[in-house]
Parts: sequence; structure tokens; C-alpha cells
Amino acid sequence: MPSTHPQGWLLLLLLYPILAAYPQEVVFRGFFFQRYRPLFPDPRVMILASGVSFGLAHVFYGNWVAPVIAGLGGLLFGYRYLRSKSLVAVGMEHGLWGNLLYTLGLGWFFYSGCIS
Repeated sequence: MPSTHPQGWLLLLLLYPILAAYPQEVVFRGFFFQRYRPLFPDPRVMILASGVSFGLAHVFYGNWVAPVIAGLGGLLFGYRYLRSKSLVAVGMEHGLWGNLLYTLGLGWFFYSGCIS
């Protein structure tokens, strides 16, 4: 993306963490961990459930890469959220990893334009 759409890439680097990553963290870490804590008293199971749900939320992209990468990221972000208790920190980390994926050319797996 940096070589084919440099302005779009720079805009993405600025907006993705704020408009996409942080809101997802509010739902998949903040809300999920608060709401489902009684169902998953073991922190490891809570992290696993959060990662699986985050991966499943990416199934609609119509490829296997998005749910797998998102699921792995969900495990990382769940772990980080339990350790830090900070949605801001986890949202920033999510934004950085997302920006890296787009920079490396893997972003099209997470772009709704790839749905056929």
C-alpha cells in the first residue's frame, strides 16, 4: 500500500488506530471482559474466548487469513488487556499491529472490498 497508494496509506496510519482499532478494543476487550467474566473465571479461558470471538468477527471477509491473524491478535490483545487493564494501551498496540499489516501488504485481507 505505501508504494501504490501513499496518501491513502498515510491516512490509514493516522485514522485506523482511532476509528477501527480502539472501538474494536472497547467491544472485544472492555465489554467482553466485563460482561462475560462470570462465565470465564479462569483468565486463560477468558483470553482464549476473547481471541476466538475476535477471530470469528473477521470471518465475513471471505478468506481464511483474516480470522486466523485476528484470532492470534485477539489472544495477544486479551493477554495485554488483562495485564495492563488499559483499553488505551491495547488500542494503541492493536493500531500499530494493524498499521504494520497494511504496510506489509496484508491489509487487503481485512478490507471489505475483497468480499466477492
